[in-house]
Amino acid sequence: MKLREDINRTLADLASRIGLESLTLDAADSVMLGFDGDLEILVELDGNRGRLVLSSQLGVPPHDEGTRLHPLLLMNNALWNDLDLYFALDGSTGQVLVFRPVVAAGLDAAGLEGHLEEILQFAERWRDVVRAPRDALAASSAQPG
Repeated sequence: MKLREDINRTLADLASRIGLESLTLDAADSVMLGFDGDLEILVELDGNRGRLVLSSQLGVPPHDEGTRLHPLLLMNNALWNDLDLYFALDGSTGQVLVFRPVVAAGLDAAGLEGHLEEILQFAERWRDVVRAPRDALAASSAQPG
């Protein structure tokens, strides 16, 4: 229970930092934050493991693009995970998610805000790749650097 109280205190501090009236975990130990109209980040407390899990749904790839996209997502998890951001697939819906586990003990509002900014930036970059992989990959390869 103490961890939940600490996280609720951190969420309250975060709310005041970003101009919200309040933020608190619901009965399921989670809270949803919306950004830029259509991006949401779910913050869930995993009390058994002493961590928060931040996640965002990126979309469902077009049916014919899944076989091209899935290896790219797996390579990110295996090779490019220096940001501790990982992809997952919802097997029932095909939804691609990005998530980050964060140690909850000692996490303050500034630290949580930093984690949220990083997952938000990552989600913004990858959302187009997931929804239209062929178009997004062609556009990114045509741009220098």
